[in-house]
Amino acid sequence: MMQQRKSIRILVVSERNVVRAGYRALLESSPDLKVVGEAESIGQAITISAAQAPDIAMLDADSYSIDVPAVRRMIALQKAKSTLVLVDSIDQRVRQLPGVGVDGVLLNQSSSDMICSAVRMIAAGYTLISPAGVRTPSSAVPAATADDGHLENLTRREADVLRLIAHGMTNAEISTELSVSESTVKSHVQHMFNKLELRNRVHAVIFAYEIGIVRAGAPARVSEPPVLACAG
Repeated sequence: MMQQRKSIRILVVSERNVVRAGYRALLESSPDLKVVGEAESIGQAITISAAQAPDIAMLDADSYSIDVPAVRRMIALQKAKSTLVLVDSIDQRVRQLPGVGVDGVLLNQSSSDMICSAVRMIAAGYTLISPAGVRTPSSAVPAATADDGHLENLTRREADVLRLIAHGMTNAEISTELSVSESTVKSHVQHMFNKLELRNRVHAVIFAYEIGIVRAGAPARVSEPPVLACAG
């Protein structure tokens, strides 16, 4: 059984009321995600973050109108530990965001599960950039099961590690969950990457969604077909 984790505190930033309300409902459907404030502008986000000191500032913006210098200013002045930007497309302006300190860039048409997983990954210290041309989990991909051949080259433990990574867990958390050393977890992760030809944890999460071994409905469990709900 997965241990209870401290809630991740999030500031939602969007100029549209309905978008902020939607993200609040999505994020707070999970017991480990908590919205501590909403801002309709970057200036307001700086003020609210000073009072709330959230773990993550999550900014939703249209790619064509995103103000990169303003985002740089927000990151410099805010009290949020990390910043995730959700955009409608990846263009040259958006590609500048990692250079000004943004920790994650994700398409806002990604699935609810992927958005929640991205929040967890960034809170755990990872960087997530959704590259142009990479399918997001909301793409039309036929659902697959864990026994359809995608994971046939993995050991049982390597498959468990993939599922837990897709749930947004760190190596230390996986070590506790599986009752093995962190060095053993690192070894399993590297073997899994090599066998599946994955470059990093971000691609492992995308792969897990696309082959259908993570689904909404219940928490992930080891040694059985996994499920990853936003309510994790």
